[in-house]
Amino acid sequence: MPQISVIVPIYKTEAYLQRCVDSILAQTFTDFELILVDDGSPDKCYAICEDYKAKDNRVIVIHKKNGGVSSARNAGLDIACGEFITFVDSDDYVKPAYLRELLEKNADFVCQNGDILKEDGTIAFERSIETFHTRDLSVEDVYHMVYNDSLGYTLGKALRLDIIRKNHIRFRENIKFMEDTLFMTEYALKCKSVVVEDIRNYCYILYHDDRALTSMDGGELLRCSRTAAREICKVLSDAGCSNIDTLYHYKLHLAYNVYFKDIIETLYTFKHELKRIKGRLLKPFR
Repeated sequence: MPQISVIVPIYKTEAYLQRCVDSILAQTFTDFELILVDDGSPDKCYAICEDYKAKDNRVIVIHKKNGGVSSARNAGLDIACGEFITFVDSDDYVKPAYLRELLEKNADFVCQNGDILKEDGTIAFERSIETFHTRDLSVEDVYHMVYNDSLGYTLGKALRLDIIRKNHIRFRENIKFMEDTLFMTEYALKCKSVVVEDIRNYCYILYHDDRALTSMDGGELLRCSRTAAREICKVLSDAGCSNIDTLYHYKLHLAYNVYFKDIIETLYTFKHELKRIKGRLLKPFR
């Protein structure tokens, strides 16, 4: 049994997939299995996955009908054999010490920071997280981790597979935004020992056309955000947490910021296009 299973959901990322897989196979810690989940990708990802499978016996490949990133992650969880699991998105990559430094803490839940990079590899912005090490995680601790976004994203996290399976924790396949925060919240509530640290071995690429957001229109984004925020708050409330209303409204801020930012950018573009057309119409004939 490998010590950790690395699950990579894959869809339309043929331009980045080799960089991602190569970074995992180059880890200084080698006792892992790599589960590549081809979520019905219509490009060359199928062939790339099969090529890696033929070259390295640590690589396991799942080809499935497209069902979304949550479905792909669940498919990986279904066959994982490691004591721990971690997720890496197929258009991101990790540094050589990623797995070793996740596992050396030997906690139920390890959360690390990550580098948020532009497509050219430069730092897009600094992401700060509240760091701590506890052996007795309370409901209030989980609330603050959600509020401070330590539980947002799947990047830089190691989880015990037996806790996931014992408590039947799954990614909600009907939720397309903040589904990772919901999953991590449910998981954190079942943990005794949690480590959160500012180690940056995960490289998250902030693409110009953010796929997670541009695939949804504004109305859908807001609906998904409200659904996810309600579910996150329900999970915490059922666990005995109070002050849920504050968290609910806080979690909606991102969606509303993205929604109105998109409207403003559209209006700005429209204004300048009108100005350009007006200039051409008023330009005298020569």
